[in-house]
Amino acid sequence: YSTLLLPPRWPDFRRTLGDHYINEGAASLRLGDTQRGVHLLRSGLAKNPTNARGHVLLAETYGQAGRPDLARHTLAAGWKECLD
Repeated sequence: YSTLLLPPRWPDFRRTLGDHYINEGAASLRLGDTQRGVHLLRSGLAKNPTNARGHVLLAETYGQAGRPDLARHTLAAGWKECLD
């Protein structure tokens, strides 16, 4: 919470919160709660689009759901964000 006190550190808090959501999403997927897992992964990537693990997990989930179009889009977006 000390990060929230100083405005220059707000982006760090946003990335940290995104990573937390991605970790929670991965745990939900392991437990079989796909809907919650996808929601958390998408929320986490919105806050931290540079998290490559999140992009891969979300793309794998889309692929397993029969949505290769979304999987390709997710990986392409992740590739672009991680290289920038």
